[in-house]
Amino acid sequence: MKFDITQLNSATKGLESFLKFIVQVKRPEITVELGVDEGYSLFNIALPEIGLVYGVDDFNGSFHMGKGHEKKLRIEQNALPNMRLIDRDFRSASVEWSGGSVQLLFIDGNHDYDDVRECWEDWIQFVPVGGIILFHDTRSYPDGAGRFFRERCAEYPNYEIEHSHGLGVIVKDK
Repeated sequence: MKFDITQLNSATKGLESFLKFIVQVKRPEITVELGVDEGYSLFNIALPEIGLVYGVDDFNGSFHMGKGHEKKLRIEQNALPNMRLIDRDFRSASVEWSGGSVQLLFIDGNHDYDDVRECWEDWIQFVPVGGIILFHDTRSYPDGAGRFFRERCAEYPNYEIEHSHGLGVIVKDK
């Protein structure tokens, strides 16, 4: 890697080992992360160099992104060989998705309830039985990402990591 990812700001700090572990165990051919920010979790997911890892974000410099295009350029300049960026909003990217089955989906964009629900509805069709869906910020957005994750918990096998703002894990079993 050409730069030190530990210098990046990220609310997913503390989840690095888990992200690498889940990739090493699941060995997904395709991973999609919705919401890239500075790329910290994207790099950690890509580091085992297993499968293709797509980062989807519109890099528009919104409230969550800050200087989006500068961040995108830094990620592109330092990308691992298995990383791909899709410069689109999540819905448009799902409509245009032709990358195949997504064995690992990480929902980490906007964290309000309706945005998380929309990401789920748009992308769950690409996750096969046995696929894993991660939801970040289940603790820091208890009425948004957290509420949506808890509602899905009744339907699927799940687990939640409480630190690093919360990470919900669901296995699609049907």
